[in-house]
Amino acid sequence: MTDTMKRLIVFVTCQRTGSSISAEIFYRHGMSLGPFPFLAAAPENPLGLCEAMPVFRIDHALHRLVYGFDEDAIPYDRAGRIMADRPLQCPTIQDVPSDLIEQGKTFITQLTDSAPVSGFKHPASILFRFYWEHVFSSISDLEIAPVFLIRSPSGVAASYARRAKRPEVESAMFDLIGIYLDRMLELHRSFQGIKPIVRFSEEYYRDDLKNAIEACGMAWDAEMFRQCYKPSATVAVDKPVDHPVEDLYRRFLALCR
Repeated sequence: MTDTMKRLIVFVTCQRTGSSISAEIFYRHGMSLGPFPFLAAAPENPLGLCEAMPVFRIDHALHRLVYGFDEDAIPYDRAGRIMADRPLQCPTIQDVPSDLIEQGKTFITQLTDSAPVSGFKHPASILFRFYWEHVFSSISDLEIAPVFLIRSPSGVAASYARRAKRPEVESAMFDLIGIYLDRMLELHRSFQGIKPIVRFSEEYYRDDLKNAIEACGMAWDAEMFRQCYKPSATVAVDKPVDHPVEDLYRRFLALCR
């Protein structure tokens, strides 16, 4: 990266893969999250979920435009089936209202102006790659560094079911997880440049995160990691599932070797 270039770290992920703690750890290592309010921020936790409100609002607007419903309006166990069956209503940037495109450009400009290395995360962003790539291309001297966060489908589904207090939806989550993993794999295949993968499991998380932070040009701080990350909070579940999503996940794991 040259002195005039700015690096934008984009967390590419689905729900319940440790994206909030990962973004916070990147932030503690020097990545700016920008001058924005954050989703679920509170006095005792000003970073909240480390999701800037502008990207949260933009992705929700895109979700309504593309799929016809709010991201959180339909339970995840039904959303995957609906999204897989529904023809895309908005496959190109020409179908996006100009004001929504301008919101994205303003957000990325303000974010990248805040520091030489900045980043954002929102799980739904990978669903709207066509939009974000268009926005990125409008910003000069910008280097994109996607960081792929993955977790076993069984772990993602179990985590969601625990959070929602609905154990019965665990097996129904796999259609939705598969949509995300398919889009993530396609981006990883086609992207040329820095593209580390971070496995959210106790066995690999620390080393993968260290490699990703260093690949993005920042110095690893082991003590900072220890202060931020509590392994017991992961409650990892990693068991094969009888669903096509398992093959997508295993293909991602093969890229880590």
